[in-house]
Amino acid sequence: MPAIDYCEPQVIRALNRGGYRVTDQSFALRIDITRGFVFADLRLVRTTEPLSSIIVVEVKCFPETRTALDELYGAIGQYIVYREAMLFNAVEGTLFLAVPMTVFETLLKRPVLDAAIRETKINLIVVDLEHEEVRQWIRW
Repeated sequence: MPAIDYCEPQVIRALNRGGYRVTDQSFALRIDITRGFVFADLRLVRTTEPLSSIIVVEVKCFPETRTALDELYGAIGQYIVYREAMLFNAVEGTLFLAVPMTVFETLLKRPVLDAAIRETKINLIVVDLEHEEVRQWIRW
């Protein structure tokens, strides 16, 4: 089973406050017909009004053990593979990348990196980890 990102509990609590409930931690997505899988961090459902919805979330905390750019490169690659795996398997729901608000404000607002996120149409959930609140949803 894949490792849990250190900020995942705060992200879960922030999403819970927004009416989402975790249905799967480590959500398996098949990448071929035989036995290959990748694992997104979370699958959640929202059953509150106005609309029920399903989301799949990859959490990235940007730990200090790796450079922020290395973590972003990996996150973009994972997101693209997970998005294609969801299409391949006809998985219901929308894929999001959850990132700390501090990373969004300092790293993802840089012009080239912002353009890369926009060009690849990566849906983001920006989370204030300290207050355990979703501050912004960016959906393409």
